[in-house]
Amino acid sequence: MAMPAKAPKVSVCIVTYNHISFIGDCLQSIVSQETDFEYEIIVGDDASTDGASDIVREYAELYPNLINPVIRPGNIGASRNLFDIHNRAQGEFVVHLDGDDLALPGKLQQQYLHLMAHPDQVGCGHIVQILDQFGNVTDSHYPRHVQAIYDRANLILMGMPFAHSSLMYRRRCRIPREADRDILDWYIVTDLMRHGPVGLIPSALGAYRINPNSVTTQLGKHVMKELMMEMYCMRAADWPAQRRQFACVAYLECLARLRHGQPIGAALRKLLLGTWTLKALPLLVHTHRRRKANALQLRRGTNV
Repeated sequence: MAMPAKAPKVSVCIVTYNHISFIGDCLQSIVSQETDFEYEIIVGDDASTDGASDIVREYAELYPNLINPVIRPGNIGASRNLFDIHNRAQGEFVVHLDGDDLALPGKLQQQYLHLMAHPDQVGCGHIVQILDQFGNVTDSHYPRHVQAIYDRANLILMGMPFAHSSLMYRRRCRIPREADRDILDWYIVTDLMRHGPVGLIPSALGAYRINPNSVTTQLGKHVMKELMMEMYCMRAADWPAQRRQFACVAYLECLARLRHGQPIGAALRKLLLGTWTLKALPLLVHTHRRRKANALQLRRGTNV
């Protein structure tokens, strides 16, 4: 496959599976980007059965110097597909995009300029508009609470600070991985944060689709929470200095599950027992009050 003669500055990594209704719009939103640098598009289709791979091939034929299609002969799973595509990236900066989401005009240029202006940040995200499954723009956006920069403590207490499909990061900060389990976007971002914080551009530069067939929806909320606790357990072993933050999250999650009559689960129990200390109490009180204040302000239609 012919690729750009000049090395790309940015690699756009798109993962897709059975996105026949969406992948064309996704690809068009990227090939239409106006930039003052070279970029490449690597598309990993995980053996779609609905004809989505044919659309990927059609776009690759239309843009042979821009799009590198990787069509799987058999399904390898979302995490393996993602890591393989990202491992192929050649750009100094790498963008992630799910095949049912969109890039809005100016996304690549604005994120590139942001990271050039903030060399201390390992990556950045942005606000995304929320689309329903039919592509209609809703009156919602994510994240609703915005801050300019996130460090490790923020990421533990708040979870994923922005949509994964809004991420651009410095390739040198990424750990090349081969997936041996389902890996969540939060865990991927924390890999990057070994080298520094991540930033957030307070502008809507992308659109996130509510897709009833997405992996997150199919797994269900409770399974996703258990996977998240497994990721937290792994990170707690890596980041002993953040023990108070992990203990705080574990305790609040335990309270929430007990309140709703849900099982604690092995991963959450392990996290709580491995991190809890009385030194976490002041942070627990502060975080609990902040969450209540945020919830109250959001109900009133504003952010804290």
